[in-house]
Amino acid sequence: MDTFYEQVGQMPHLRKIIDHHSTIDRLKQTLRAYLMDMVSGEIGDQYVIRRKVIGNVHNRIGLFPEWYLGAYAIIQNEVLHILMEELPPTEATAVYRSFNKLCSFDMQITIETYIESYTSMRLNEIAELQHRLTESSTTLASSAEETNASIFEAQKMCKVC
Repeated sequence: MDTFYEQVGQMPHLRKIIDHHSTIDRLKQTLRAYLMDMVSGEIGDQYVIRRKVIGNVHNRIGLFPEWYLGAYAIIQNEVLHILMEELPPTEATAVYRSFNKLCSFDMQITIETYIESYTSMRLNEIAELQHRLTESSTTLASSAEETNASIFEAQKMCKVC
C-alpha cells in the first residue's frame, strides 16, 4: 500500500482528488479491502455491484479512466514484485496470471460503469439544456406575439389619424 500511494501521491492531479475527497490513510484501508475482496474467490452479483459502485464514485469525483487504469498498472507491478520475492518463479507466474485476469475483469466492470455514469450525466445535461431552450423559445414566441399585436394596434391607430 505504501509504495502504491507514494507513487500516486506524486501525481498532482491525483493528489488533489485525494485531498479533496479522502485521505491517504482511509484510501489505504479501502484499497486493502478492495484487493482482499478481489482475491476472496467469491465473484457473484454482490461483487459486481461493489465494483459498479466504485465506477460511479470515480466518475463523481472526477477520477478519469486513464488515471484508474494507470493506478491498476502500479498495483499489478507491485503484486508481481511481491509474488516473485515470495514464491518460486513458476508458481509466482501462475498466481500472477490469475490475479491479472481478476484485474481485467474488475477494470472492465468499473470502466463500463464509469462510461454508463458519464453518459447518463451528459444526457441529463442535454435534457436540461433542451428544457431551457424550450422555455426560451416559448418566451421568445410569446414576446413576438405581443410585439405583433402592438404593431397591429399601432397600425390601426395610424389609419384612424
